[in-house]
Amino acid sequence: MNEPLDLIGVGLGPFNLSLAALAAESGAVNYTFLDRNASFRWHPGMLLPSAYMQTYVLQDLVTAVSPRSQFSFINYLVEQKKIYRFLITEQQII
Repeated sequence: MNEPLDLIGVGLGPFNLSLAALAAESGAVNYTFLDRNASFRWHPGMLLPSAYMQTYVLQDLVTAVSPRSQFSFINYLVEQKKIYRFLITEQQII
């Protein structure tokens, strides 16, 4: 028999992606997320062909709540051994 869910997310926009990352790391929540699309695409059809996203480095989906999260951009840089290279560039948007 299936266990009851603690959390059901409908749609995989930025809020639910953040919630999914935090739920995955908690280990204490039984959850599922549903979306009408078979695969994930970030802002489909909203960007011009030559445009790119410009997001401040600390505004990823989890850093403000869980800076040591495996899903944070800072953690990615550390794990890939690219943190110092990134800091030297003084780049503030990704």
